[in-house]
Amino acid sequence: MMNTAALALARNDADIAEAWVRHHAALTDLLVVVDQGSFDGTRQVLEALRAEGLPLLIVDAPALGQTDAEQLTRAYRMVMPLFNPERVYLLTLDQFIRCPGRPELEAEMAALPPGAAALLERHGHVPDAAFAARDGRSEEHTSELQSRLHLVCRLLL
Repeated sequence: MMNTAALALARNDADIAEAWVRHHAALTDLLVVVDQGSFDGTRQVLEALRAEGLPLLIVDAPALGQTDAEQLTRAYRMVMPLFNPERVYLLTLDQFIRCPGRPELEAEMAALPPGAAALLERHGHVPDAAFAARDGRSEEHTSELQSRLHLVCRLLL
């Protein structure tokens, strides 16, 4: 089995953090989450999962002055030389790699020629009306998010 890691950005993702960590822990050896100053309990959820023994590192992003790409690069350069993974998946906490399991994911990756890049099927988390109500947002806001996602999907097809 390959030594793999997932590197992800998080900002106020308490509603999805546990599902993301548990899902991707089954697919990789190490999860590195860059917390971009969450204030909704995301950090506490991540720390509880780490305390359970899941392979999770939490990296704090600088408060100001760096783009998402710079924050991911900083975390990569800080953590990956110690772990030395053969493959790294770059995600956000609302993106899930869709596959039946790790053996199938590794078989797909092994089929690629050396040096090739791959676009994995990822699925984003879109809040529903119940989430919007809990979060104090209107149903119109949720419908707008879902409409944007459908538009993006149509454009990609």
